[in-house]
Amino acid sequence: MVHLTYTLEYKLWKKNTPFLYDFTITSALEWPTLTLQWFPSSLSTTPSSMFNGPNYTTYQLLTGTYTGQRSTEYINFVGVDIPTKPLLTTEDPYQQVTRSPKVRVLSQIPHRSFIENQFNEKSSVGEVNIARYNPFDPSSIATITNSGDVFLYKTSLPDLTSTNFVPSESNTSTRVLKYHKKAGNAMNWNSKISGLLATGSEDSTVAIWDVNTAVETPKYTLNSTHSATITSVEWSPHIPTALASVSEDGSLVISDTRSSDFSTPVVRVENAHHYVYDANSANNENDLEKSNATGGVKKTDESIAQKNTAALALNGGAQDNLESAGFSAIYDVSFNPFNQYLLATASADKTTAIWDLRRMDTSVHSLIGHSAGVTSVQWSPHYESVLATGSYDRRVMVWDLSKIGAHDPEENEDGVSELLFVHGGHTSKINALDWHPTLPWVIASAGEDNIIQIWKPAQESVHVPEEDVEEDEEMEDANDNDENANSS
Repeated sequence: MVHLTYTLEYKLWKKNTPFLYDFTITSALEWPTLTLQWFPSSLSTTPSSMFNGPNYTTYQLLTGTYTGQRSTEYINFVGVDIPTKPLLTTEDPYQQVTRSPKVRVLSQIPHRSFIENQFNEKSSVGEVNIARYNPFDPSSIATITNSGDVFLYKTSLPDLTSTNFVPSESNTSTRVLKYHKKAGNAMNWNSKISGLLATGSEDSTVAIWDVNTAVETPKYTLNSTHSATITSVEWSPHIPTALASVSEDGSLVISDTRSSDFSTPVVRVENAHHYVYDANSANNENDLEKSNATGGVKKTDESIAQKNTAALALNGGAQDNLESAGFSAIYDVSFNPFNQYLLATASADKTTAIWDLRRMDTSVHSLIGHSAGVTSVQWSPHYESVLATGSYDRRVMVWDLSKIGAHDPEENEDGVSELLFVHGGHTSKINALDWHPTLPWVIASAGEDNIIQIWKPAQESVHVPEEDVEEDEEMEDANDNDENANSS
C-alpha cells in the first residue's frame, strides 16, 4: 500500500502540474520495468500520430518486464504520443484535455532462450534487468538477466506507418553470451566502435564483447578490479576505448582497451563517495569537502592518460563493511556528452559527484538534494551543464552546473542554486530515466511500481535563457522537417 503521505504529495503535485510543465504523460504498464531507453527519433512517425492525429508525434521507448517470475517476461517496444504543442497552460489550468496522449505496447519479444531443452521447451531466462539497442543498428537488442547471460536479439521494429496497428510478438533470432556467474545489472554499447558491448554482474566482473564476430567469449575482462556488484558501465563518447565502471564496493574505475593489460585501470578511485550524507546535518557541504580531501590518493599508471590520477587506498569488501567505514555504494556513472573531462557518479550516500578526469584525487562538486540513495544519473544530450538524477526518494531532479554559486545560500530559500527542477510525479522509487535524444527537456522516468511518466518542464520552471529557447525551437523545427521529409 502506498503511504498516505505519498498520496497527498502526489495530489499536490497533480494540482500544480499546469503551472510547472508543458506536458506530463502518465501510463500504468502491465508490469514494472527496470530499464528505459528512447529509440532514435528517426523511428518516429510523422506529426500526424498513429494514435491521436495532428499535434502529436509517436516516439518509441524500449522497456522490459519485471514480473517476479509470475508471468512470461518480455522486451517491449512502447509507442508514446508526444504533443507538438504545450498541453498544459496557466490560462485555464483546470480545463480538461479532450484527448490525452497515449502510451501503448507496439510489439514484444518474449524474453526466453530459443535453445530448446530435452522436452522441446523454450526455457525462461528471467526478468529483463536491462535492455539496450545497438546504436549502429537499433533492431539489434541486447539484454542481461538474473543468470548473468547476455542475450542478443535481431528483430523487426514496429511499423509506425501502418494504419491497422495490432500489437504483436516480433520475429527474432537469438545469441547467448555466457561469462558472468551471477545476475547482470550493467550494460552499455560503444557509440563509436561498432559491435563493442560492455556488461557487468553481481559477481564483480566486467566483460567486453565484440558481437560483430562469431566469438562467444569476451574480448576483454575485469575480474579482480572490483570486489562487489557492478552497478553501471559506460563507454566514453570522446575516447571510445575508455570504459568507466562503478560498484557497490564504492570504487570508480576507468579502463582503456589500448592498454597492454586491460585489467590494470588507468584511473582507480577507491571510496569515491567517502561520506554517508546526513540530510539533517547543518555542515554537510563542509563535511563532504573534508571527507574528499582526506581520501588518500596515489598516482598510478599514467602511460595512457598522463593527466589522470588514481586513488589507491583501502581494499573494498562487502557493502555492510563499507557503510560502517564511512563510504557508500555507487549506483550509476555517466560521461558528459559535450565535455570530455566531466563525469558524474550517483551514490547510496544521497549525493551525485562531479569529477574532472584531469584531477581524480577528489570530486570537484557534490550535488546535494535527494533524501535517499541516488540510483540514476544522466547528462542532458542538449546542454553541457545540465544533468538529471533519480532516487529512492521517488524524485527526479534536474541540475544545472552553470548555476553553482549563482545565489546567496542565505537568500536562496529553495535550496542549492544548481537544483533546477524537481519532478515529484512518482509514488515509488525511481528505477530508470532517459533524456529524449532530440526533444530538449523531455524525460522519461520509470518507478518501481508499474508507472512510467514522460514529461517536459515549462520553460519558466527551468529558467531557460532566451537564447536557449531559440535553440530549442530551431531544434524542434528541424525535427519536424526531418519527419515531414521521411513521410514524403
